[in-house]
Amino acid sequence: LGEVAKVMFNQMKLLGGELFAFGIVLCDKDENVVEQWHGLGEGDMMTPFQVPVDLDYIHRYRYDQWKAGVELFSIEIPSDYIARHFELMFALPSVKMVMDDLKSKGIELAHPSWEIDYGASFRYGYLLVSSLQPYAEEKIFPRFAKVFEQAYTRFLDLQKAEAQTREAQIEAALEKVRSRTLAMQKSDELAGTAAVLFQQLISLGIEPNRLYIILIKENTADMEAWVTDEDGS
Repeated sequence: LGEVAKVMFNQMKLLGGELFAFGIVLCDKDENVVEQWHGLGEGDMMTPFQVPVDLDYIHRYRYDQWKAGVELFSIEIPSDYIARHFELMFALPSVKMVMDDLKSKGIELAHPSWEIDYGASFRYGYLLVSSLQPYAEEKIFPRFAKVFEQAYTRFLDLQKAEAQTREAQIEAALEKVRSRTLAMQKSDELAGTAAVLFQQLISLGIEPNRLYIILIKENTADMEAWVTDEDGS
């Protein structure tokens, strides 16, 4: 998402915008915190950070507009308040980590003396355009939001499909372990069960050196271990 924000930042600048930053803000109607991804231009992007909805009236307004389903909105951050706005932001632990990361790369981020923020809503949040002057063609922002929403929805669908496939793989591996354990007739068959466990972990992309089944004997200091070799035998 940081890379996407960077691309959008550069494209909006090419279209004539004098931007300070561009952000993708992910929102949840049941949460009081938003997740922000920002591109700064010049090849820079910020790691994501979390901001309380009620940090100040600027954040509250933007969130409320998105929650109300307003397609395009804007709010000015006046020169007599903007220092306080960024002071509150920079004091947040997640934002402080981002600032420290930028400093380690030799990037110093100074806030502007004035800013106007545009928001273009989509299903999962809004695109945040932080401009150093009024944007002449602000009506294009919802078009960017629509294209992003379509692609992001596709991404989420693929992510969900991958998670479902992974869960099916895990269930199949568990069933093999379950079947092998239920088929045991005597305790020394635990060696074979350990081998099955080892192989199923390998099939899930986990690479154990060995696998141990440890039996704890009650009321004694003794343990019994059934162990695979490095090759899973």
